[in-house]
Amino acid sequence: MLSRLFAIQIVPLLLLLCVGVTISCSGLLNLDGGKRSKLKEIKKWGYQLQGYPAKDVFQKIREQQGMLWVIDYSHSGEESGRFTVEQLKQLKQGGNMVVAYISIGEAEEVRYYYPQLPRNLIVESNAQFPDNHLVKFWQKEWQQIFISSSSSEERSYLDRIIDSGFDGIYLDIVDAFSYFPDKKKRAEQMKRFILKIADHCRQRNPDFIVIQQNATELINLIAEQKSYLKAIDGLGIEDLFFGGSQRNNNAWNIDKDVLAEIKKYQRAEKAVFSVEYIADRKKIIGYRELALKHHMVPLVAERELSGELQF
Repeated sequence: MLSRLFAIQIVPLLLLLCVGVTISCSGLLNLDGGKRSKLKEIKKWGYQLQGYPAKDVFQKIREQQGMLWVIDYSHSGEESGRFTVEQLKQLKQGGNMVVAYISIGEAEEVRYYYPQLPRNLIVESNAQFPDNHLVKFWQKEWQQIFISSSSSEERSYLDRIIDSGFDGIYLDIVDAFSYFPDKKKRAEQMKRFILKIADHCRQRNPDFIVIQQNATELINLIAEQKSYLKAIDGLGIEDLFFGGSQRNNNAWNIDKDVLAEIKKYQRAEKAVFSVEYIADRKKIIGYRELALKHHMVPLVAERELSGELQF
């Protein structure tokens, strides 16, 4: 489970060239055919959830071209820090796609909804991130926060993201289903929740991107896999090649079960974005080669995701 509020992965072109991930100046994405269909053409991606609103951070993102960027919808995590439509336009210059990180399985104390959140929805706190709390995600009161506000004067979480001009969402803590008894039942409920999310977003923007992070086991537990795979556009995956107890720079340890599950997403033509938390140069080179061999877009960062990549 990864529920870290805020991370930053700035990917300077020079660093990408060091490990051989390149994109030509003439290779900018043609988004005329729809961003959902073009997601599979992405060759580089970045992940930034803190470090705002420094001008140099925005400049680095704007200077990249044809990338997928995962960022928070707010530079502070709070509603008052929500990115503006104009800022999103700037970040999307050069053909970048920008999607908003959103946790759907944990409540985050920094979010606007938390003061009014019914406390009976909370199950337990995250040991690594004590300000984040596992919730009963299948409950109507939780899902309303994302899809339909209880007040006609207050927009839902998703509507705030859409109104800011994001191209899509990056769903974290999808694996919340695995922390409850009767995992298969909870997995089906998570699937239905994500289908509701996708449907709500595409009623407003038919080309809205939905990316699932981790929780690949979901695909083996749900019924009607085709409808689910049709609703999402990509998969983000952590620690596939270097899983272990250390926060950074674990030994090679490929999770073959997860890799097999990823193949099911890929057979449905879903883009896969991989990130590993390693620092050793040989590991980085080997990881890049293996990720590309398995048709994934690679990225290297520190576990803390504090703003520096270790290439």
